[in-house]
Amino acid sequence: TKAREWYAKADAGGDHEGTYNLGLALDQGLGTDEDLPRAHDLFLKAARAGNARAQFQAARGFHMARGTAENFAEAHKWY
Repeated sequence: TKAREWYAKADAGGDHEGTYNLGLALDQGLGTDEDLPRAHDLFLKAARAGNARAQFQAARGFHMARGTAENFAEAHKWY
């Protein structure tokens, strides 16, 4: 979809909000196929840039083994 394309452009331009939104689209399969590992990578990228919502999603991924291996220590770090 157009939204996913714009999120991808924003991500490529270093916009952590676009990175988070692209991750959300991939996490939920919104306008694209679901890709949990890629979504988790994008959440981590945005989390490291200070995006609070991405920090929660990264923690959730580690906590629930969603797109990555279960890792409670990493989950605690991001919650």
